[in-house]
Amino acid sequence: CDVQAMEWRSQLTLRLEDRVSQFQKQTVKATQDCLQYQLCNTAALERTYANLEEVELMCTEEGNQTRSFCNLDAKEERQALMEQISHQLDLAQAVVQLKKDISFQI
Repeated sequence: CDVQAMEWRSQLTLRLEDRVSQFQKQTVKATQDCLQYQLCNTAALERTYANLEEVELMCTEEGNQTRSFCNLDAKEERQALMEQISHQLDLAQAVVQLKKDISFQI
């Protein structure tokens, strides 16, 4: 086993963990602001949801449960945000359907 390769892999893993943690913090803040001020479009919300879902899947992989972005607080924060996004997308879909129903009646 090459010690340099192991060291390089360890450093790369730490950088990845840091980037994913930063991504989650930035995503949570930006999406909460977006939802609070109703500035979100559905495409952006769908992309954000998909990205958060990918992080959730990473946390189920063997060996990732101990990563900082997989800790209980991060998971709860991520899941709460995913629920908010899902609710907002449901509302947007209901509005679109209502507009279709109204235009059909006219």
